[in-house]
Amino acid sequence: MEKALQKERRLIVLKRGRKLLALVIAVLVLLSGKYCIDFIHKSIIAESSSHLEEIYTQINASFTALVSNNWNMLDDWKYHIGHTADESEGKLKEFLRNGKDNWNFTDFYFIGENGSYRSFLGREGFLDLGPQLETLIQDQEKIVVEGALSDGSQLTIFAIPVQKAMYRDLEYSAIAVGYNSMDLKRTLNINVFDRQSEYYVLRPDGRILFTTRDGKNQPSNFLEYLINNAKFIDSSAEQVSSGLIEGKSDVIRFKMMDTGYYMVYQPIGFQDWLTLWIVPEYMVNASMNHVQSMTSIIFMGFFAIVCTAELFYLVYRRKKAIQGKDVEIRYREKLFGMLTSNVDDIFVMFSADDFTVEYVSPNIERLLGVGMEEVKKDLRVLNAAIVDKTTIASKDVLRGIAMGESWQEDGEFIDLRTGKQHWYHQTIHYTSIGDKDKFIWVLSDRTKERQANQQLQQTLDIAQGANKAKSNFLANMSHDMRTPMNAVIGFATLLDRDAEDPDRVKEYAQKIMIASNHLLGLINNVLDMGKIESGKTSLNLSEFNLAVMLEELNTVMLPQARAKKQKFIIRTYGLYQELFIGDKVRISQILMNLLTNAVQYTPKGGEVELHIYNMEQVTKNYARLRFEVKDTGNGMGKEFMETVFDPFTREANTTASGIQGTGLGLAITKNLVDLMGGTIFVESVQGAGSTFTVDLELKISRQPEGGDFWKKHGIYSMLVVDGNEEVCVNIQNLMAGTSVYVQYALNGYMALDMIEKKQKQRNGYNLILLAWKMAEIDGIETARRIREKIGSHIPIFILTEYDWSEVEEEARGVGINAFLQKPFFISNFRQVIEQLGNGESYDRKEEKKNSGDGRTLSGLKFLVAEDNAINAEIISELLKTEGADCDIAENGQIALEMFENSEKGHYQMILMDIQMPVLDGYGAAMGIRGCRHPEAQTIPIAAMTANAFAEDVNKAMEAGMNAHMSKPVNMDLLKTTILQLI
Repeated sequence: MEKALQKERRLIVLKRGRKLLALVIAVLVLLSGKYCIDFIHKSIIAESSSHLEEIYTQINASFTALVSNNWNMLDDWKYHIGHTADESEGKLKEFLRNGKDNWNFTDFYFIGENGSYRSFLGREGFLDLGPQLETLIQDQEKIVVEGALSDGSQLTIFAIPVQKAMYRDLEYSAIAVGYNSMDLKRTLNINVFDRQSEYYVLRPDGRILFTTRDGKNQPSNFLEYLINNAKFIDSSAEQVSSGLIEGKSDVIRFKMMDTGYYMVYQPIGFQDWLTLWIVPEYMVNASMNHVQSMTSIIFMGFFAIVCTAELFYLVYRRKKAIQGKDVEIRYREKLFGMLTSNVDDIFVMFSADDFTVEYVSPNIERLLGVGMEEVKKDLRVLNAAIVDKTTIASKDVLRGIAMGESWQEDGEFIDLRTGKQHWYHQTIHYTSIGDKDKFIWVLSDRTKERQANQQLQQTLDIAQGANKAKSNFLANMSHDMRTPMNAVIGFATLLDRDAEDPDRVKEYAQKIMIASNHLLGLINNVLDMGKIESGKTSLNLSEFNLAVMLEELNTVMLPQARAKKQKFIIRTYGLYQELFIGDKVRISQILMNLLTNAVQYTPKGGEVELHIYNMEQVTKNYARLRFEVKDTGNGMGKEFMETVFDPFTREANTTASGIQGTGLGLAITKNLVDLMGGTIFVESVQGAGSTFTVDLELKISRQPEGGDFWKKHGIYSMLVVDGNEEVCVNIQNLMAGTSVYVQYALNGYMALDMIEKKQKQRNGYNLILLAWKMAEIDGIETARRIREKIGSHIPIFILTEYDWSEVEEEARGVGINAFLQKPFFISNFRQVIEQLGNGESYDRKEEKKNSGDGRTLSGLKFLVAEDNAINAEIISELLKTEGADCDIAENGQIALEMFENSEKGHYQMILMDIQMPVLDGYGAAMGIRGCRHPEAQTIPIAAMTANAFAEDVNKAMEAGMNAHMSKPVNMDLLKTTILQLI
């Protein structure tokens, strides 16, 4: 029993010994094998390092030779290129194309002093050579440099200086050839180690000038890339950095992503560039000796069976995985198709070899109007949808895309079915799927972003334009407002000095009034523009007489034109109606602005004309009137005409620089025309004058009935005499609706003959209209001869567009009965006839009318509510000059108390300021209307305030006031308003 136990113990010890022995043997074998492999490995590393240095020294020499060859080539070509460029551009292109085929460069460049270039392939732009540009151009030295084109692409540039010459429109001082990465790699024939190596050209600080590496993850600084990603085996980052800076040569090893690499770097031999190669260890050690191979086989043999079994198992699992993957791919394609059909991005995949389309997203037909099958048959059908053909990705463009990189371009596309336009961002990716190279074309819809950007840019442009205009406006206003203010202050100072000289006092006062009115006009323009921009401008529609409005315009503008010795004419064409419904004040303001500008910008001796046309009627009961303001002034440039109606704009030139204004007149005019639903446009030739045309549609008011007016005054026939036949025909047409028979003559002699014939027929004219200024004999001489023939029983009127005051006495002496202002209106004509029928002179009646029927303010008593002492003194003195008296109240509360405590009839009228302390003008007016004074409801109250907007007028009326007058006080308007109210 004990022997059996001992035997069992021996077997156990034996088994353990065998196991230990096997373990020891295995360890020894493993250690021996490791030592053997390590020895072999180190030997191979040393041999490989030496071999690598020899290989890359040869390639480095090839690069140096490439530099030398390119410089020599350019030296040989520069004279031939200069002569060929002068003789024929076609020959030059052929020469350079042959050179490109032989030398494999990417492009040939003619370079200007500032880096601009033209290539023989037709490209142009700016070539960024950095500080090397100065070395090339200024120092006249040859260079090799990494340059950047305008589109951002990088090229290795070989350039030499040449004598200045012209190529196309570029004066060039250097010529160069450039190599992109692909062409340089092909030229250097860098294909060792089955293209598994990477080649770099570096600066000493690690910046990459050139590399054969493909992909998006290419670093910009190789030294930083190593420090961040590599683990050095027999060296360090500091050692590598020092070696690069000192321009040394070395071979080192490092690991990255569990892969070992050899790295060889050497100086190139010019400038401070270095070449650097990276090769995977497995590629270098592929030539490992037979011993290492056999050793590996022995050690790997033990695992062969297991590996074989594992391989079968993996194949089985792989097959199952592929089947699952196929199902997953079909599912994903279906899901992707469903997704793309509901979005506005288009996807197309096609082969990089023959451009065969392999996939098209289903939404292409919806977005571009092209069927999927059409695109799959021929990818080029999509070119028809591209608006700008320069954005098409040609075959050359596609071949220029490196593997793993992409081409991008923005372009405008059109739906071929509907014509609707879209903006797409095109991206073409060059990638590899499996073992096949593919292009993936993605059209990403950018229409909304484009429209938003355009709208934002437009808004920005408008805002910047407005800011610039307002800045200019402030600068102009500073000058234009200070100029009249300077006159006011200056003449006020002179008034104080020359107070004892009545003539000078009167002169200074007149000039102060002129400057003040100009300053008031500037302020009114600014206020009007403020009301327009805030949308507070409204129209006050009422019946008005166009003839009266034009007569008022003529009264205002004629003295201005006469002061500059200009000819001012108003003419009408086909105006059968005179009464219209519209805002007379605003229409007058429009025409006054245009006429004032015309007079201002027309030099002395020029002409300013206002023509009014009755256009073809479009809407029943509405007339279409065209107002044309023409002048022979300075005119405008085309650029200024585009902004002439913008606020705060004024054309700055030497002729116009002395003309004052805000630059708001035409902007106000344009806004008022728009408010009335009309149109305005301008035609102008610089140096020849301008024409502003305003079209308005006005409702026709009830026209006065003629009745038996003409029979009552015994007018059955009349003769019109004017050298302008157009004027004669116009009067004839206007009188066609009356019972008067109208004939015309074009000069005085013709008129005398017609009158004589009529007299012989005993059927003479009942009235004669004579133009004043005519050829041969004028109207006054014609009238004299008419009176000699027929006596004084037939009325003779002078019809003129000129001021007749100079010849009025002479005219009346020869028997002229009245003067009539052009343009001719029936209402004015009837008024003069009626006045003559009443035995009155037209001029005497006008004088009587203008003097306010002789009424004055003498004896009237006013209550004036005004908190400003200076304003109170002014109104008090103005009223005293008219023979009136007033009491002053410092605020609305005092005014209310003074009125309540006054007796009936003590005050004839109340003049009320608005902004006052204690109680404002509105509250005072309402208090007066609500008090128990017997005249509380009847006494006239007029607002007299600096609050001049339309809402201020409405508030005044709502508070119970009868009128509104804006400051500063115009005495004529004040007197007229008072006489109307009392």
